[in-house]
Amino acid sequence: MPDQLDNRPAVDQKAGVEAVVEPIKAVGGLVGFGVGFMAAAGLVDHDVLVHAAVFAPLALAGIMGGQYLFRRTGGHGFRRVVLTVLVVLSVAILVRSLVP
Repeated sequence: MPDQLDNRPAVDQKAGVEAVVEPIKAVGGLVGFGVGFMAAAGLVDHDVLVHAAVFAPLALAGIMGGQYLFRRTGGHGFRRVVLTVLVVLSVAILVRSLVP
């Protein structure tokens, strides 16, 4: 009887683990790839490594937050939220560029 009351789709444990692990691998790969090219060009110094260490977890948090929001709101709701954020950021950038 509880299954009939719960309309949420069943998520197996493997899919849940993959939803967390895949973004971690993607962010790690992108950061490592970028830092590797920068190192080959002689552009890696202490500041670059600090920025990579700080922003990689933030990017991961953004990915996981987006996944959570998508699951919570569905595809249509997620698109509305993302488009709203993009419009707000665009207006903020325009205002900042026009105001001295």
